[in-house]
Amino acid sequence: MTKCTFSVINLKQDWDQYVDLRHHSDSIQETLFWKQNIHCLKPLPLLRNNSEFNVFTDASDIGAGGYLQGTDYIAHRQWSVTEATKSSTWREVKAIELSLDSFAKVLEHSSVTFFTDNQNAVSIIKKGSKLPHLQGLALSIFNTCVSRNISLYAQWIPREENEKADALSRIIDIDDWGISFEFFDFFNSIWGPFTVDRFANMHNTKLTRFNSKYWNPTTTAIDAFTCNWHGENNW
Repeated sequence: MTKCTFSVINLKQDWDQYVDLRHHSDSIQETLFWKQNIHCLKPLPLLRNNSEFNVFTDASDIGAGGYLQGTDYIAHRQWSVTEATKSSTWREVKAIELSLDSFAKVLEHSSVTFFTDNQNAVSIIKKGSKLPHLQGLALSIFNTCVSRNISLYAQWIPREENEKADALSRIIDIDDWGISFEFFDFFNSIWGPFTVDRFANMHNTKLTRFNSKYWNPTTTAIDAFTCNWHGENNW
């Protein structure tokens, strides 16, 4: 998370030359970031033990997918029109962010290795990026790890060893749609207030509490039919 500052330092003509950061806002932001967060970092062992969890992720031009090894936990989302036009590296890092945020409650207070077939994504997770849109994702991942006390490692694997995550990223969910908020407000005024959106995801839910088909960062449960609907006004 010091890419920008190192770039500025490399502009020096000699080792003892002072660097004026007032004209380098990105470096100032990095410095402030470490001032605010360095106390949150926990020490890491010199010799790394095996992670407690393994997560495999991948991204395609359709969406992102990931799964927690040894479980049936699957994270998935389809890209928006804007997201689909972004670089493959952005989509790969976004897939890691999605899976981390989706499985965060399970992974907290533990160590986890994320496996991806994109070497640029591994580098960004480890060192950050000079590009603001990629650095933003790296910081989001870092902040989640700090807040959840997660030790995250990223490791590259060949594409042929990541076929399951690749298949998940190519799922087209034909049921991924929803009515407009105007229509929802109309129905809510007649039969509401509704308390749980039973068939939704993080992008089309109409309520704070919702159930989803796949793991989402803010879902309250996976598969609405496994939940007790009693005592709720279900949408």
